Amino acid sequence: MKTMLLCLLPVAASAQVAVTTIAKDDPATGLKIVTVLLTVKGDKPYSDDPAATPAELGILCQQSSLGKQKKLDVSLTLGAGVAAQSGIPVPIGLQSLGIILTPVRFDEDEQPRQVEWHQTEEYPGVLIRNDFKFVRNRILKAKSVHIEVAGSQTGAKISSFDVSGFKEEYRKHQECKQ
Repeated sequence: MKTMLLCLLPVAASAQVAVTTIAKDDPATGLKIVTVLLTVKGDKPYSDDPAATPAELGILCQQSSLGKQKKLDVSLTLGAGVAAQSGIPVPIGLQSLGIILTPVRFDEDEQPRQVEWHQTEEYPGVLIRNDFKFVRNRILKAKSVHIEVAGSQTGAKISSFDVSGFKEEYRKHQECKQ
């Protein structure tokens, strides 16, 4: 019989960065997974729905260990709340994965740069970029990020994120250290 311990701990780290920690432990296999999600809310939603919540930008750190073997993944997530457009459909196995390009501007940059995200059919309102170097070299060094997303019904909209609190909160979590 497998027993799995699941622990979900949402914590408000500061006025702007929310922290959610999920720990899974399977004593039968010895597999341990700890996931930390740091999120900040954008200044507005990408949806035209007046009841829609603002977009969320997050840093997802997941550390898995089995005995002495450890693996760490760090990703950037964007909870857009709408299925993003301007992507390239890429079939992978049984699941379709879309590559979405969005204009992203850091701090007071004059020109945005194109950033590649992945979007799955399972979670069409969430974009993911699995890129530790991008998180370390761009997100953790920025004060603000402006991301444009084009939705199928909404047209292109820009949401701005204050990411100045990410660096301090990121340093507090062993699961995020590479």
